[in-house]
Amino acid sequence: MAPISFNIYLVRPGSESDALNLLANFVPMAIRGLQDVRFSILPAQEKTPEWFTKLLPFIQNDESAALSAPKTQTPGALLSCRKNGRLFVISFGVGHAQVKKSLVEPYFGRRVAMNAVPPSQVVELQSRQVFAAFHRLNERAPGATGHKSFGVEGDRDLVAAVEGLTTDTKSLGRSVYGAVALSVTVEPSALPRAVGEALKLFKQPNKFTEWSELDNFLPVRDESEVANLDARLDQYLAAKPADLILAAPGDEALANTTLFHIGRSSKSPVFHPILYPSVFYGSVNGLPTVSEAKATRVHFYDAQRAEVDERRRTNIYDCICHETKLNGTTFVLWSGRWYETNINFVNRVRGSIKNLIAPTNSLPKWNQTDDEAAYNVSAGKKPGFETLDRKLVYLGGGQSKFEHCDVVHAASQTLYFVKQYTSSSTMSHLVEQVRRTAELFFSRDPAYRDKMVKAGLKVPSTTPRNGDWSLCLVIMGRRLDDLPLFAQCSIARLVRDLERNQHRVAAQSV
Repeated sequence: MAPISFNIYLVRPGSESDALNLLANFVPMAIRGLQDVRFSILPAQEKTPEWFTKLLPFIQNDESAALSAPKTQTPGALLSCRKNGRLFVISFGVGHAQVKKSLVEPYFGRRVAMNAVPPSQVVELQSRQVFAAFHRLNERAPGATGHKSFGVEGDRDLVAAVEGLTTDTKSLGRSVYGAVALSVTVEPSALPRAVGEALKLFKQPNKFTEWSELDNFLPVRDESEVANLDARLDQYLAAKPADLILAAPGDEALANTTLFHIGRSSKSPVFHPILYPSVFYGSVNGLPTVSEAKATRVHFYDAQRAEVDERRRTNIYDCICHETKLNGTTFVLWSGRWYETNINFVNRVRGSIKNLIAPTNSLPKWNQTDDEAAYNVSAGKKPGFETLDRKLVYLGGGQSKFEHCDVVHAASQTLYFVKQYTSSSTMSHLVEQVRRTAELFFSRDPAYRDKMVKAGLKVPSTTPRNGDWSLCLVIMGRRLDDLPLFAQCSIARLVRDLERNQHRVAAQSV
């Protein structure tokens, strides 16, 4: 019998009745090894493609009447069953579009895949970077390779999906793809064994130590804890914070999104290239709350302004990227789910921040009123210091502009990079400035230093070596050890990279 492909979802406890309601007009089935099997063919409706509707006005009237509109159908089916006391929903074809993610275990498939695929046999990794600079990363290798060949960093990215070759499984087939669901290709007769083995792997701890590097966030399953976290989010939203981060949730169906509309469906939607918090605040009566966030619909559109996945019901809550602390533990809200951070991971990140040394010559304390530019000017008036803020170096054919640093102390050969904390994204800007200067200033290529001379900046007579100058990060208005976790992650990663290249790194809070 030829193998077939299908997706396996594990239903969350307490959501079984809602999950079974997805199977309308089901017929019972008998599959040895599975209990309470139900099978439902989903209705396939004919639909005229959007591109044809857009082209129709350009067709000459005398010919359009004879032109038959093309129709498409998207068949699919769902199957529910029980195995070892748990309820599963299995989708075929486009049946996955009917499965509500709130009803199933998040990252069930990813967990199984990480225990089925050795780190040396990875074909594809999908990750999502949040808070500092949200982006999706989908890397696919031409063949099975090591997981470190992919550009995923455990202290920055949430790994959303893993695909690779299995080596020690009995019933999951030669390869698996795991995200929310587990995608396998096996013979239909192997379905009961595949479900059983997947459940067993899901319950196991990390089989491969290397995967622990990318498993630093665990979904919160305790509903009372979720309620407490939502209550803290309510307090945060009530202030209408300008630094609220909204981003499309991690869903493959939304990968081509370029435009957004917040609110009810409209024949003339208001398109935005970014999910602006102010638009959400303006759409509610009174103070924004978690309830309002869950009730406020978000519509996604591609570059042709066609709505992406119209059947999806995504709301603002699904798009909030937020972190908070509860009982000493850091939690992250992303894609509509709360995650608890791994304590070892948190301690490792914060430990690297704590170990940063102070500069030999410290900048003055901030008076809490000057903006960043004014502070840099006043810091440059201190004996031995000079302000370089806004003294731009032009480099590259497109006349890219660079700030070498904000303040310099020539005698101790220290470059200071100053940033006033407002959100994790501002720390991302600081990190990129330091990283860029380190790459250009110490490069064997003299192009950047030549441009520094033209900009009126003093340049060493010989090419500076890594470690000759100290690179000092200066945070205005926040202690380094009190920064949000993701801001600390960004800084810790920078420090690790710089020190690996023999650079001297310092830090100061003012």
